[in-house]
Amino acid sequence: MLRLTGALLLLAGTAGFARCLCRERKRGLYSLKEMKRMYQLFQSEIEYTGLPLPEIFRNVSEQIDSPFKETLLEICKRLTWERGENLADVWRGQMKICFEALPLKSEVRELAMKFPECAGFHAREGQAKEIDRFIREMDRWILQMEEEEKSKNKVIMSLGIAAGIFLIVILL
Repeated sequence: MLRLTGALLLLAGTAGFARCLCRERKRGLYSLKEMKRMYQLFQSEIEYTGLPLPEIFRNVSEQIDSPFKETLLEICKRLTWERGENLADVWRGQMKICFEALPLKSEVRELAMKFPECAGFHAREGQAKEIDRFIREMDRWILQMEEEEKSKNKVIMSLGIAAGIFLIVILL
């Protein structure tokens, strides 16, 4: 009876571990979609309000989820303190901190770090067009991650259960 209980617990543990890996991948996809939404909100604010960037960051932070919400608020604060910090340095520093908690690919992180380059245009239309380029790139990454998630999650779950069964056979 103890062996059966142990075997079931081992199988549940390996399946649970596989499920955690799948959940982490799903969290990465959600973060990428939230980042795309953040860029869309930037684009809308730039096109229609014409506010300065710190105000745009504050407005967008009210409409998105963590950790981007806190990051944008911190960027807004640091830009309005007038310490002579430029947008690129503040953006890169705060996004680096934000990305520590997110399971995103390095290519996506590099793309996000380039945002201050498009915000440097003086004309609103130029800024909006550059942000549109970021949005299209995010769409590409989202589609790629969605396709990967479908196939890889099945493989991860299958391997997790197979590893549990393998360990049960070895230990019995």
